[in-house]
Parts: sequence; structure tokens; C-alpha cells
Amino acid sequence: MKFFYEIFIRVAYLLSQPLRILSPKTNLFFKGRKNSFKILKEEINSSNKNIWFHVSSLGEFEIAKPIIESLKSEIDDLKVVVTFFSPSGLENSRNYKVTDSMVYLPLDTALNARKFIQIVNPKVAVFIKNDIWSNYLTYLKKNNSINKVAAIGVRVKKWIAYHGFAININNNLDQYKKIIPCGISNKGITNLIKIKTVSYTHLTLPTNREV
Repeated sequence: MKFFYEIFIRVAYLLSQPLRILSPKTNLFFKGRKNSFKILKEEINSSNKNIWFHVSSLGEFEIAKPIIESLKSEIDDLKVVVTFFSPSGLENSRNYKVTDSMVYLPLDTALNARKFIQIVNPKVAVFIKNDIWSNYLTYLKKNNSINKVAAIGVRVKKWIAYHGFAININNNLDQYKKIIPCGISNKGITNLIKIKTVSYTHLTLPTNREV
């Protein structure tokens, strides 16, 4: 299955190239990814306490912002890496200075995923909503980076989007042994205290935020 997935990604890349002539956004989608590894090497040290957030586009990044801002305000040595799938996300977020590095996510080939995880070496990886990629998950697992620290729920009703967010701060993780959290049986559970032992008493998230 992995072999066929790898072939699919590469074939999709080749077939998409003619569209670059017709669509500036498609051209930027591929052009922007050429420098992702170079930027990461310049801005990120694998020995740092890095947290990686991946978002699809601008709306998902708006969901991630209050989480990022709260964590950065509480943990002095925390480094935040944000990757984007869509140009509309990154290009409209260039002026956001809270993160330490923001790049396009390299295409999900085994080579790219392995190289990305080696450079960033994330202690925690956070995927907002459903933009999840097979090879990246594989190498995160090998890097022992996959532990569930938060849950995000999204519901759309009558053209209104409702977002709910829950994060583990200093809760009893033994309680999770009695259930399968979110139906994910092969991933661990952690909390912020496990990541960094500091006071989180002032950590608050906005109850309302426009997306």
C-alpha cells in the first residue's frame, strides 16, 4: 500500500505541472515548497524544544493561533513551526510574528517526510482538523512524536461554524487507560506538564474568535 501511495503522490505531482501555466495559485503551490527545507534549516535547530503545527489553510490557522499564543507566552524556550498546505494560508499570514518558522509543507513523499522530521525533530505535532499525511505520520511515529495533547471539534449548522477545543494541561493521564481516546488505539496521550513543567494557571483561550 505504501508503494502505491508513493507512486500516486509522484504521478499527481507530474500531472499537475501543466496547470502551473494556467493558475498562479497552483504555480505558487509548487514554487513555494522549493525553499521549505532551506528555510527550516536556517530558522530551526533540531535540538530545541520544537512544536509543529500543520494547517491546511487560513481558517485552520486561525484556530491554531490562540493555542500557539498561549503556549508561547508560558514557555520561554518553546519553538513553534507551522506548515501550510495551501498558498492562501501562508501568503496571508506572512505578518504573523509569533511563530519561529512558517513554511509550505513539502509534498508527502517518504524522502520529504523523513527529511522534515530530521530537521524539525518535533517534541509534539499538532494537526488541525483533517489535513493529515501518511508518510509524515509514519516518520513521526518512528521519532516518538505522536502523542495526543488536545482535541478540536468542528460543526457546521445553517451556514454557521462552531469550534470546540480541549487541551490536556495537568490532568490524570491514567484515566485514558480505561478508554480508547477518539478511537485512536495506536497513539499515546500526554499533557502540557509532561512537555514542560511550568505554571499554566494563566493559560486561557478565547471563547469566541472569528474564522
